[in-house]
Amino acid sequence: MPMTKVFSPDAIPAGGHYSQAIAAGGMIYISGQLGISKFDDPTDSVHTQVHRVLNSLKAILAVQGADISSVVKVTIYVTDIKLWPEIDTIYSSFFANHKPARAIVPVPELHYGANIELEAMAIDPH
Repeated sequence: MPMTKVFSPDAIPAGGHYSQAIAAGGMIYISGQLGISKFDDPTDSVHTQVHRVLNSLKAILAVQGADISSVVKVTIYVTDIKLWPEIDTIYSSFFANHKPARAIVPVPELHYGANIELEAMAIDPH
């Protein structure tokens, strides 16, 4: 099965040995997108971080000609479950009537001090 690395300059850059996403088998597998803009400065609010990961998701999907309606599964990692109401409000507004399957995973910490990380799977329209 052929695999294609997916890269968007408008998405959060990979911080290690991985691709932003891989397209294979009719799907797009989006790697975890951290909510930080710089790997050494995690001081942005959770509001800003949520918007950043969602916009990064949108940018990666666009490379493959997909959009948020193509998303079938989202996993969100959050360092403080008390942040969930704010995250869910932004998430709900972003996806509107589209409701992909979703998991919320509270974690003790994320790389680089981020508060949120989002990974997703979407249908590849190619």
